[in-house]
Amino acid sequence: EIDDTGPGMPVEKIAQMFQRGYSTKGKNRGIGLFLVSAALDKLNGTMDVSSNPGDGMNFLIRIPLTVIKGSNDD
Repeated sequence: EIDDTGPGMPVEKIAQMFQRGYSTKGKNRGIGLFLVSAALDKLNGTMDVSSNPGDGMNFLIRIPLTVIKGSNDD
């Protein structure tokens, strides 16, 4: 779980921030959350995002565990 203390984001714009190239800052390339989202898809993970404009955001990442039994396991 990650909290930030930035300005937050209006709820209706949250889905956009996972699109490649989306950035609210002109100097950034807008690829970070796109890559995180792509990695989570490959891992069957999820990310819940909540925002309180003016008071930061919260990101909760969940990645399922997979247990692989070897030939020495019962």
